[in-house]
Amino acid sequence: MNQLQKPTNGHSKIEKGNFGDKKIEFPVHYEMKIVVAFEKTIEHIKLSIIEICNRMKVTHEFISEKISSKQNYISFTLAVSLENQQQMNNFYEELRKLPGLKMAI
Repeated sequence: MNQLQKPTNGHSKIEKGNFGDKKIEFPVHYEMKIVVAFEKTIEHIKLSIIEICNRMKVTHEFISEKISSKQNYISFTLAVSLENQQQMNNFYEELRKLPGLKMAI
């Protein structure tokens, strides 16, 4: 795993990506939250996320994980680096396939 830069929320070159009325600047480094139904072990879910990151060539680092109070969901906070809009689109498309995914922001 490559060393991640401090999250900048993008302050380099501008590409076509839009977030509301704001443009996303790439490369972008940010912390994201992934919430999944807690139906499997933490290790199994984490490995699934790692596989997606590796397959999509997304530099990542797990920061934290938290199980909901009723133990129905688990959330992971990750620092990620994305190089361009296409990589971002592909990454989120793959995350949507994650079993039990409730949210990825």
